[in-house]
Amino acid sequence: MEHPEGVILIDPGITKSSLAQVSKGMKIGWRMQVDKSIDAGLGEVGLTRSDVRWVVPTHGHVDHASGALEFPAAAVLVHGREYDYMRAFPWRVACPKLPRGWTPSLYDLERRPLGPFDRSLPLTDDGRVVFVPTPGHTPGSVSVVVRDGNDRALFFSGDHSASAEIFARECAEDRLIQLYPSPKQARHTRDRICGFRSETPTVYLPAHDPGAARRLETWETL
Repeated sequence: MEHPEGVILIDPGITKSSLAQVSKGMKIGWRMQVDKSIDAGLGEVGLTRSDVRWVVPTHGHVDHASGALEFPAAAVLVHGREYDYMRAFPWRVACPKLPRGWTPSLYDLERRPLGPFDRSLPLTDDGRVVFVPTPGHTPGSVSVVVRDGNDRALFFSGDHSASAEIFARECAEDRLIQLYPSPKQARHTRDRICGFRSETPTVYLPAHDPGAARRLETWETL
């Protein structure tokens, strides 16, 4: 995301070395197809790694956070509660192995309501890029809300939902359809996101949703 205050990279993805580490730790084989490198992806929009000011994993799982280690010059921002989860056994086997002496920039959410969310934290000085708590997939998961100047919002939800279609059904049917490690937290998160989208036209963007790029390009709201 190119913001006037700096380039923001949300969920930088996985590295091959981290995939091998997790597969060994969990004693499973994972298939991964790398369509493009980080450098190639940034190059397609005229950027390099040195252009990135902030790297923001929505949560600590290896497929979202390990790519952050490829940006030594950027500020890697991690929710403090999620960092505790990343270092705890047995959950740390699903998270990237952090280099000795390396610590991200940790933050806590503040009692600063944003719609139905009782806590939030603005990243940018203009207040248009904001972290909100969305636990359920992991205890410290956050989503990134980006508000434009026309009372619309992009909602980068990480792994809270597998797809926007599943999430829309969960709101409409008032039930959880997919599995969550913490159903209680996931229901609370679902209710808050449903409330947010009822107040603000929202483009909902789960990280693994094949339709997310199309919705982002067309600003297709839920």
